[in-house]
Amino acid sequence: MKKIFILLLPVIFICGCGLWEDFTTYFNIYYDTSNIFSQAESQIKEQKRDIFSNDEIPLPGSAGQLLTKVIEKSSKILQFHPKSAYTENAIMMLGKSFYYEKDYMKALRQFQELVKTKPNSGFILEANLWAGKSQMRLKQYDDALKTLIDVKNIAVDKGESDIYEEAYLEQIRYRVVTDDLDQAISLLTEFLKVSRNDDLNSKASFELGKLYYKRNDYLNAITAYQNVFNYSPNYDVTLDSKIELAKSFRKSGDPQRGLDQMKVMRKEAKYADVYHRIDLETGLCQIELKDYKAGVQTLMKIDTGFANSTSAGFARFELGKLYENYLPDYDSAYKYYMKTTTSTGIEPGLLQTSNDISQRFKKYQYIRSLVIDNKTQIFYLEQPDEFVKDSTANADSIKRQEQLLKENKSLTQNDSRNESGRYIAPGTNTYSPGGTNSSSNRRPMNRPTQTIDTLKANLVRNEFDLGNLFFTVMNRPDSASYFYSDILKNYPGSKYEADVLYALASYYETINNIATADSIYNVIYDNYKTQKIVNAAATKLNKPLIDVEYDPAKQLYADAEADMTKKDFNVSLKKMYKITDTYPKSQYAPKALYASGWILENDLKLNDSAAVVYDTLANRYPKSVYAVKIRPKLFTYKDEKIRIKTAIADSLQKIETDKINKRKADSLATVKKVKVDSTASLTKGKVDSLSTLNRTKVDSAGNINNMRSDSLKNIRGQNTRTINDSTKVNARKLDSDSLHLIQNAPPDSLKPKKPEK
Repeated sequence: MKKIFILLLPVIFICGCGLWEDFTTYFNIYYDTSNIFSQAESQIKEQKRDIFSNDEIPLPGSAGQLLTKVIEKSSKILQFHPKSAYTENAIMMLGKSFYYEKDYMKALRQFQELVKTKPNSGFILEANLWAGKSQMRLKQYDDALKTLIDVKNIAVDKGESDIYEEAYLEQIRYRVVTDDLDQAISLLTEFLKVSRNDDLNSKASFELGKLYYKRNDYLNAITAYQNVFNYSPNYDVTLDSKIELAKSFRKSGDPQRGLDQMKVMRKEAKYADVYHRIDLETGLCQIELKDYKAGVQTLMKIDTGFANSTSAGFARFELGKLYENYLPDYDSAYKYYMKTTTSTGIEPGLLQTSNDISQRFKKYQYIRSLVIDNKTQIFYLEQPDEFVKDSTANADSIKRQEQLLKENKSLTQNDSRNESGRYIAPGTNTYSPGGTNSSSNRRPMNRPTQTIDTLKANLVRNEFDLGNLFFTVMNRPDSASYFYSDILKNYPGSKYEADVLYALASYYETINNIATADSIYNVIYDNYKTQKIVNAAATKLNKPLIDVEYDPAKQLYADAEADMTKKDFNVSLKKMYKITDTYPKSQYAPKALYASGWILENDLKLNDSAAVVYDTLANRYPKSVYAVKIRPKLFTYKDEKIRIKTAIADSLQKIETDKINKRKADSLATVKKVKVDSTASLTKGKVDSLSTLNRTKVDSAGNINNMRSDSLKNIRGQNTRTINDSTKVNARKLDSDSLHLIQNAPPDSLKPKKPEK
């Protein structure tokens, strides 16, 4: 690139106005401005950056302050020395300063002004280059490309290497950023043919290899990376090219060559600061060669030995993939995916992928723990003696663990390795039916509290969820089929059976076993006509769709309703009863109970029977609209029955009390009369009188006792007969109202005042 030149003026006496102005301009302002600009530009160019990156260059250190001075002084040159020989230099420095300050519009105006006002200037080609660069930053892409192509062609013809190199690079950056790989590759290939700059050519060849690799053209990528060493690459380019060359060998199907190259580099001390990068590619080559043991060891070395390096996150991600796909150990896979998300320097795309996979494995861990818990609880319910043994062993183990913690302070309760050293993911249930808990974190065991039917229903749901997770998310159809088959074999008749069958058929379809898949679809179509999944099977079989809303009780209810309209109540009640007995889960079952009660209450006037039917409705279908409707009436009826019963009991008690009081009053009157008679007879003789009086007292007392006894017997007998008679009458009436009729036509059908059609 053409440099801003400095004119060396001989010290002369005044020989003309022009020379004198150039002389004074140079020493008074231009010299200082030029030095300041050189300092600022040197700081900017010294920054380490990818020459093919289109990112804006940040201003380092004091460069910003220096550029502000350059703009101020260059403006003074143009203002106060417009006729000096340094105006073109001043315009270029001013334009570049604006460009570095990212004020691209002002920069573009300066370069265009120079081209327009100084057509014979030696800066024309350079000014057009910077104008094209400014247009590129202003996103005036068409104008920018046209300008840069013209500059490139002219510069190549004139041998202006600094200018055509920058013109090429600017176009290549644009093509790379816009993902126009073909154009970028074409420009790089063209550039390497005309450039004589070995350092730049090594970088260009390396960039060419990256573009081929990105396009999955690994053979051309290998050629480009190998060509880097035909030039004079610096340390960074050499290192990157060797590692990328090994990656290309691995991707092209020749991982052994890549591994050999990494082993050679690992022996060179000059690469000690990047051993983590070399080890990463070494581990990936070993995995590609199916030497999983060596690959795991190499990647684990990065995880532990270079934990904070930029390669650690990628190594952990690859370990997660390895344990997920090649060494099925989902606990370890989950561990390394989780560690990936907390690694430093991880790429945003890899971070998002790791987060997604970690959530998937977190869900797997949770569902699996539910399956293990349910199976354990079922086992202990079926084998209670095993619970006692395991509980005792677990308690002993807890004591041992507590003792170890006291003896060795380095052990913590958060240790996540068991006695065998295999990783146990946090939250994993390690109880095994019939065995002891092998986890170092033991907790007291509790007896099962749920019924075995509830536990089996929960287990079926959890295994179905786990199968679906394997099939639809984790892409492990074989694992999914295991859980589907286990449900069908060991827990037949579950509410998920049709869905499980469909999932199993889908599995067979994915492995191209179409005959088995169609056989299962036919089973669903023939046997599960009331479930929505039946139409998914019908679609697979190209069979007619089924009305899954069909309810066989619908027609029966319509017939019963027609009989009710005809006032053939006995027949109607029989049909209503059949609905509740045969189709208890039908939506017409509570409606039939309501209608039955309505007939008994309003047409047959059998209120007690109606109450029995309504009570059945409230108990069987408490949440139905019909139960809600009759509940207030039913409560009122029951309250009234209680009130009547209480009133009868109170009346009987009052009658009994009144009779007792009357008998008592009569007895007292008799005693008083006897006393009067005995006093009058005293004159006849003391002995006779006393004897008579004594007999009278005895007889009187006996009479009183006899009277009381007779009175109580009469009252009790009367009360008993009254209650018994009342009970018999009510029982006969209830039998007549309810039992006899319900026997033939049970309580089942709901209707608002008139049966709804």
